[in-house]
Amino acid sequence: MSIGTFLKNKRVAVFMTQKQASGFLGLKNQQFLSNIERGTRNPPVELLKEMCTVYNVSDEDMRAEFIENSSENAKARAKLKWEESNQSDQISQN
Repeated sequence: MSIGTFLKNKRVAVFMTQKQASGFLGLKNQQFLSNIERGTRNPPVELLKEMCTVYNVSDEDMRAEFIENSSENAKARAKLKWEESNQSDQISQN
């Protein structure tokens, strides 16, 4: 599960709209939160820590989700980089 989906599920579980959650988190508008939940923006660690309180999530659960998501993203980037390197090797051999 992506960190965005995890966060959306936790927000919905405490019956908050994005607008309400943004207010509690001190965000200027809900677009930033929307971008995080849709996966187009990565949340800063400081915001995740604030979300623990607002969304009633333990530090341990949030930390585990953050690490899992970061690991998945790193693996995907490494795989892409490797595949791009293979394509470059094939082009230079021709």
